Amino acid sequence: FEAQKVKISKPVAGLLLSAICSDTIGLKSLTTTEYDRLAVKKLLKLSKVKNLRAYSNELLEAGNIYSSLSPVELAHYDYKVYTVGTKRMGIGQLHSTNSEQLAALEKELVPFMQENFASFGVDMYFMMLTNLDSFATKLLCFGDNSLATAQKAFGQESDTIILPNAVSRKKQIVPPLQKALQ
Repeated sequence: FEAQKVKISKPVAGLLLSAICSDTIGLKSLTTTEYDRLAVKKLLKLSKVKNLRAYSNELLEAGNIYSSLSPVELAHYDYKVYTVGTKRMGIGQLHSTNSEQLAALEKELVPFMQENFASFGVDMYFMMLTNLDSFATKLLCFGDNSLATAQKAFGQESDTIILPNAVSRKKQIVPPLQKALQ
């Protein structure tokens, strides 16, 4: 817009701000760039948004549709498959600022995945339950050696894998799992 000297209206500024906030989790994700920060600074003024954190949280929760999804839809909602050598691993991610909702999702997903894991056609399936307030991720593990692989990848011995400050599948979850599988 600036390069073309196009004036950004308040509604368009709000849409652009929403897109950046959604993609960068309110500028808190590791994937946030300096360009994102500069753009948000300008868009905040143009959109007249006063509190970026409150706006981002409201935006993230407004997009939260998990309560309307079945377990199969939840398991496929934000799901990607990666191949490491001969192993295929699926990694899904659900996120919320509401820890009670994350606990309810886990309660719904665990029995479903235990019963239906084979239908995914992967050797291992990992579900990231990410709390966007604390930036912690609980990693649910399904499939042969999935827990052992996660324990090795993240240097943990517990049967419950909790990863502080881990929100990016691409930068924080996939690389350690790939390394553990090599």
